[in-house]
Amino acid sequence: MALGSNRNLLVLLPDAPDPWSNTVGRYFGPVLRGMAGLGCRLTVLAVRLPAANGAGMAYFEGAPIDFRFFGPPAPRPLLERKLRSLWRSGWELAQSDFGRAARAEVGRNYDAILAEMPETARAVEDDSRTLLSLHHFRFMDLARAGDDNRDDRRRERVQARRAELSTARRVGRIRATSSRLERFCREHGVRAPIDVVPICVDPALYEPVSPPAVPTVGVLGSMFWAPSRNAARHFVERLAPRIRAAVPGVRFVVGGWQAQRFVGPFVRDADVEILDSFPDPRAAFARLSVLLYAPPVGTGMKVKVLEAMAFGVPCVVNSEGFEGLDADPDPAVRLGDTDDDLVAHTVELLRDPAMHRRTAEAGRACIERSFSPGVVAGKMVEVLGKVGLGG
Repeated sequence: MALGSNRNLLVLLPDAPDPWSNTVGRYFGPVLRGMAGLGCRLTVLAVRLPAANGAGMAYFEGAPIDFRFFGPPAPRPLLERKLRSLWRSGWELAQSDFGRAARAEVGRNYDAILAEMPETARAVEDDSRTLLSLHHFRFMDLARAGDDNRDDRRRERVQARRAELSTARRVGRIRATSSRLERFCREHGVRAPIDVVPICVDPALYEPVSPPAVPTVGVLGSMFWAPSRNAARHFVERLAPRIRAAVPGVRFVVGGWQAQRFVGPFVRDADVEILDSFPDPRAAFARLSVLLYAPPVGTGMKVKVLEAMAFGVPCVVNSEGFEGLDADPDPAVRLGDTDDDLVAHTVELLRDPAMHRRTAEAGRACIERSFSPGVVAGKMVEVLGKVGLGG
């Protein structure tokens, strides 16, 4: 019998799983299709509609998945928002059409409920069948970002902490995407059983790219997220000058959502190009000889690192960027936690074409070996089979 045969699962998503809709959809979609391919029957409730042309949803054609999409929560009266948030923030999805539909759905005969992110788990956190899929701790990223100490940002951190930890302490079981997140959960008093299962990307969606003719180093990410914009600023101000001095003619790319707004003011050199809110990730990665991603902080796995490896772009990361890659026995990235090491690794890859090629090939093999849908979906089905059984 197939691993997931006769498993009837309810899945709650905070975004559409269209694999090219945005960063979130890129790792929701592949694991859903992978679980369906193992024999699971999925009912998926997702916030926000997929792309208007529906092209991305064609990825799921033929899979036994019942998708139901909901708009984002409607605005609520100011007084209600204030009162609810004083008690416990992060309530918006639970009190929306999405949350009501989720609670109505749990009365059906589901074997388990997979809730991606605390905001969706909030609607069903007291059901013993709920598995919270935890990708990061936003309150920790906000607290350690170090670039904004305004009163409203401090309130945001406090509210995020209360919302995320209160849900993590109520659900019956947790899937953490890294052993580091598991440790953070324990340090903050979360006692539920925790299984570590990394996120995945589908290598079938990532045709390997050829390195550009002109050596180019870049950092990509959603620049409205503090860890990515801090990584980009450090890259522009501290790392790029040293790489420029070592490799004449090298060029640089900073790309991602709102890159011009958040990083543009710090770019002073003509050899640094900003790609703002690019819709096609392949076109961005094809511009790079090396992805250099070293955020000062950022909990959870980094999708751009997995995607670079899938595209065959060598990666240089620090420990923050490396998080979760230890799920593979030999992750094909270059790791350094000082500027000296980061620059040395990058320069070596730029100067040695044979090493560059080997690293690119090893990165792609790493994705297929440890982070592809068939591997990760199998682990997820095993974890979902333990829901309600305790430790």
